[in-house]
Amino acid sequence: MGQQTMSEQNHLAPDSSPILSFAGPTPPLADPNVPATRTIARRSNADPAPLSFAQQRLWFLEQLEPRSVAYSVGQFMRLTGDLKLDALQRALSEIVARHESIRTTFAAVDAKPVQVIASSANVPLAVEDLSHLPVPDRPIEAQRRVADELNRPFDLSVGPLLRARLYRLNQQEHLLLLCSHHIISDKWSRDIYQRELSALYDAYSQGQPSPLPELPIQYADYAIWQREWLQGEVLQQQLSIWKKKLGGELPILKLPTDRPRPRVQTYRGARESIVLPPVLVDLLTLLGCKESVTLYMTLLAAFKALLHRTTGLEDILVSSTIAGRNRIETESLIGFFANTLVLRTSLAGEKLVEELQPERNQCHPPLFQTMFNLQDVPRQEIRLPGLTISDLDIERATARFDVTFLLAPTDKGLGLDVEYNIDLFDGSTIQRMLQHYRNLLEGIAANPDLRISNVPLLTEAETRQLLIEWNDTKTEYPSDKCIHELFEEQVERTPAAVAVVHEERELSYGELNTRANQLAHYLRELGVKPDGRVAICVERGIEMVVSLLAVLKAGGAYVPLDPAYPAERLKYMLEDSAPTVLLTQGRLKEMFAGRSNALAVIDLATNTPQWADQPESNPDRAGVGLTPRHLVYVIYTSGSTGTPKGVMAEHRGLQNLLQWYTKESNLSSGDVVLVVTSYSFDLTQRNIFGTLIVGGLLYLAKEPFDAQAIVTLVTRERISIMNLTPSAFHTLIDCSVKGELGRVRTVILGGEVIDSSRLLKLVKPWPEFFNCYGPTECTGVVVFYRMSPDLEQYRNRSVPLGRPIANARIYILDGHGQPVPIGVAGEIYIGGVGVARGYLNRPELTAERFVRDPFTPEAGARMYKTGDLGRWLPDGTIEFLGRNDFQVKVRGRLKRG
Repeated sequence: MGQQTMSEQNHLAPDSSPILSFAGPTPPLADPNVPATRTIARRSNADPAPLSFAQQRLWFLEQLEPRSVAYSVGQFMRLTGDLKLDALQRALSEIVARHESIRTTFAAVDAKPVQVIASSANVPLAVEDLSHLPVPDRPIEAQRRVADELNRPFDLSVGPLLRARLYRLNQQEHLLLLCSHHIISDKWSRDIYQRELSALYDAYSQGQPSPLPELPIQYADYAIWQREWLQGEVLQQQLSIWKKKLGGELPILKLPTDRPRPRVQTYRGARESIVLPPVLVDLLTLLGCKESVTLYMTLLAAFKALLHRTTGLEDILVSSTIAGRNRIETESLIGFFANTLVLRTSLAGEKLVEELQPERNQCHPPLFQTMFNLQDVPRQEIRLPGLTISDLDIERATARFDVTFLLAPTDKGLGLDVEYNIDLFDGSTIQRMLQHYRNLLEGIAANPDLRISNVPLLTEAETRQLLIEWNDTKTEYPSDKCIHELFEEQVERTPAAVAVVHEERELSYGELNTRANQLAHYLRELGVKPDGRVAICVERGIEMVVSLLAVLKAGGAYVPLDPAYPAERLKYMLEDSAPTVLLTQGRLKEMFAGRSNALAVIDLATNTPQWADQPESNPDRAGVGLTPRHLVYVIYTSGSTGTPKGVMAEHRGLQNLLQWYTKESNLSSGDVVLVVTSYSFDLTQRNIFGTLIVGGLLYLAKEPFDAQAIVTLVTRERISIMNLTPSAFHTLIDCSVKGELGRVRTVILGGEVIDSSRLLKLVKPWPEFFNCYGPTECTGVVVFYRMSPDLEQYRNRSVPLGRPIANARIYILDGHGQPVPIGVAGEIYIGGVGVARGYLNRPELTAERFVRDPFTPEAGARMYKTGDLGRWLPDGTIEFLGRNDFQVKVRGRLKRG
């Protein structure tokens, strides 16, 4: 990189990333020892000539994708006035005769490409008369035909590689298209075409000879000179610079796309545009003058800032086209001289790509995926006697790169066109990108001292939508009650109804309540009180449900210890949670040998329980000062990303979840809800208590998990709701061959990514599916998505996480805590009533992960930093993108696990 500009140490520096630098001067392409005045000589024979490095790059791409139209280029001109067709055809023929590049084709000799130059070539001017069409339809039809012409491929071995079409709209208006392959023309050549066409037409229409001087050299002369000059020590010097800067594993700029990237790049494209107003351009120009940089540098810096903010990458490769005509002899030649500068470095055509050997991947271009170009000279009309010639835009349907920013002056300001790949992006996404770029420019102009992370990216409307409108979930719920109180109310309504079934045993609501009450009174005698913890280690069954309710009625918080867990994990959880009481049964007591003597152990399997003479009445919560802000449970995380952590959830959070869950799933007294998951999972809590507070029947499946037995049970017991992980449900699908699972009304999936291809194997009729998302740290569910009844919609796309549930807030933030735009990946943060109190005995980790919520006026509000990656979709749902903590940096490069 050359010198840094615009006071980079003070301007636009990201908080924790390298300084964003502007494109400095590129290293000289010429050997300093070679005199700059050395001329390019004409070749001495008409033998086939080598390709220039730029031509070789396009020839190589043509071999990879024969007859691709990605590199067809067109010049579209409006001719207004009395057109003399013969003069125009003669002028075109003279241009073909003057420039060997137009008469060049390409062949392979000894497996190497060469230029074959014809002594003459005929490029007829095909005239297509559109004047018979209705006036409004003529330009539309012309554009359609132009698009067809541009989509007609060239064969590089057959010439000429230039085609000319004239569309007659009326006597005074014609549209001229010159279509060629990029290998013989570039943007500079467009001006030469127009300038020479104008001069020749002017002369020929007046019966005068050509006024143009003989060309000093031809393109093949330049190619030979370039090959002779750029070899040996000079070549190695140049390559060593770029191999040092661009060698190794290059970062791939993964812009947030609307669709997965195709395996093979198709180059299908479209354009979206905005105009940067003159006032903004003037401010940016003034800023550049103050900092001694050009407008281009300022615009490029903002573009890099945009890419940084939308991808999170700190090492970004952006390409920009340079004319490549640093010799006076080349200024008047039609040909392909354009070079690509990979900012912050220069890429000298295909030769560098060959030497670097970047990973070949046909789904995206090597080295870079975006391009940025500024045309700082406005287009000019050319007026001739009786005729005016002006350039027109061509509506291209191709895109060579993922995204290309093209800026050019217009009479309304600085026009910005974005050419984009329609396989990846929707037009609405590109329009948002354009608006975000303008927002950044306005922020930079207003305050150039801001860090990148603080420059405004979103509009006020976007910010309001992301933070407020899509989080408008406030809903009333019985926040003054505890979980067990809702169960007690249901007992009063249906005391004789069956509440829970396990194998051959069952309890009515009244019986369940009585047994839980007696145990609860006994727990209080043992010292259980609000926020006091009671460990429960029992097999799945009636005693499990009695224990959970009893602990809550006593005023304590339960700690579920699944006996299927490894002994060391159970020992750790028991020691870490430090309960006052352990509820267990029979043989399971042996797992806790050597426990603290201060721990009271209750065997639920005894035939003469110690609490049999306790009152059968509901314990009074007021007697112990229990409130909905006390703990309801401490559930330990899986420990997959570290030591298991005890999450402290409160009654109010679970209460809110249950109110949402029962309402959204229409859970009622007529439902039979199957429990197959461990009671140490957060999702099991909503199964159990959600069913019991509405009067449903809770059916506890046998352990261990038996897919075939569960499928049979679903039919026999008329299960209406299931709540389990996708992987568990997939095994049920494999066992279901007669549509048994179609008898289930609702299946609630959560805890894992849904493989929709597995769901599609399900025999119809299909149940209703929910996709639920939420960490243990937020009471299990904070986002849900009701899937379409037609599962075919998800065949080729992921199932969204959905929208926030009642009284939950979701933020997707970048690494600096700023909201990211729609479609952009960020970390998921969760706010609202479901956020847990924190981690038991982990104050430092609690402070790190449960942070202040700056987006709500609610006093003391916190949000949980999940470590999950996601993005907002345009419809307000959230897409899950994985985790952000399985990554390390090796020598500064990001490596994902």
